[in-house]
Amino acid sequence: MSAHTVEAYRSDLYHLEEFLVAKSCSLNLSSWSLDTLRLFIVSQDEAEYGVATLVRRIACLRSFCRYAMAESWLEMDWAEKLDSPKLWKNLPDILSPSEITTLLAACEFSPTPLRDRALVEMLYGLGLRVSELVGLKLSTYREEDRLLQVHGKRDKDRYVPVGDMAHGALMTYIRDERPMAVKRLGHSPKQIFLGERGGVLSRQSIYNILHSLGERAGLEKTVHPHLLRHSYATHLLENGADLRVIQELLGHADISTTERYTRVNMKGLRKAFQGWHPRA
Repeated sequence: MSAHTVEAYRSDLYHLEEFLVAKSCSLNLSSWSLDTLRLFIVSQDEAEYGVATLVRRIACLRSFCRYAMAESWLEMDWAEKLDSPKLWKNLPDILSPSEITTLLAACEFSPTPLRDRALVEMLYGLGLRVSELVGLKLSTYREEDRLLQVHGKRDKDRYVPVGDMAHGALMTYIRDERPMAVKRLGHSPKQIFLGERGGVLSRQSIYNILHSLGERAGLEKTVHPHLLRHSYATHLLENGADLRVIQELLGHADISTTERYTRVNMKGLRKAFQGWHPRA
């Protein structure tokens, strides 16, 4: 598994341990029951953590219990009987094209305007995950072909086309602003996006940058990397892109993950219906 998954699963097991200690439950796995795990899941506030986190914690418990069974620590795989909430019971939120424009305009008032504009253009213009953006290196961009090599989940690489706006913002940042960060650091890291002092941007740094930009732009929605990824996919679909193409661009292993965007695109579905059906 990826380092991020391992880190997340470790955190989930720490939460379980804290719960068991707080409830004066034994940490001995032989004393576990289905109720033990159900009570733990129920104790996790969905409003605080979100459905995706609860789904992952159940996945962690299932993986852990399978391992415990293999090691003969458990006589019954209780986690196998856990019900899991549907991951995408709520539609993904998106920004409209006008809100994207407003967000980009807010970059001008940032201490690092060229970098921040390039960040937004790459996240929205290529639909990147935040982990993929952090890992981008200067050597992964084939400027002559306008293709970016992206290292995605499960160590799978894919090539994503870079549009004119994203290309222009990226090259302007690399040419005019990035060298100043490199000079402060004293050497040039392989990664494209750097902090003001020259260090490589972390996932949390990018979340903080986008959150600040959203507030500066006066947007009601909390801006985060996946919001821009959702917007990228939805706007592609609205403008006629094939679902399989979107799947490839996003790096989804399963088409069912991409299909959730068809639920967002009711405007596009209605337009297609009116244009194609004889009784529309």
